[in-house]
Amino acid sequence: MEIWYIPLTVIPGAGLLIMSTTNLQTAISNELTQLIQEDCHKFRRIIELKITQLDLLNKALVALYFATACFILSALIIEMSETSRLINVSYNKLSTYLGVFSLFIALILLSIFSIRGIKIKKERFRASL
Repeated sequence: MEIWYIPLTVIPGAGLLIMSTTNLQTAISNELTQLIQEDCHKFRRIIELKITQLDLLNKALVALYFATACFILSALIIEMSETSRLINVSYNKLSTYLGVFSLFIALILLSIFSIRGIKIKKERFRASL
């Protein structure tokens, strides 16, 4: 039975999350560079919050990369266990579960990022007054 492709069906969705998270990371990094160049003390708190956001995005990206690697590994384990019978299929389940768990963690981190983003916008608005 060819079920090796099932874990691979999740990878395009994870890839889209990676792409959008990378774009967010680039935008925040550019905004940070601009704020730092302004060298204004009223934006110091915002810079600190943005750096925290950047750290959160980086952790989410690592979790997404790990999830993608786990799904690829799971597909390889399934295929290898079907052809050689030397690899235990339970490793496939472990790899899939790790991938799903890592994807779940990444989504939680991205949710926290979104919630904190509003707080930073409010803070920036107050600082600009």
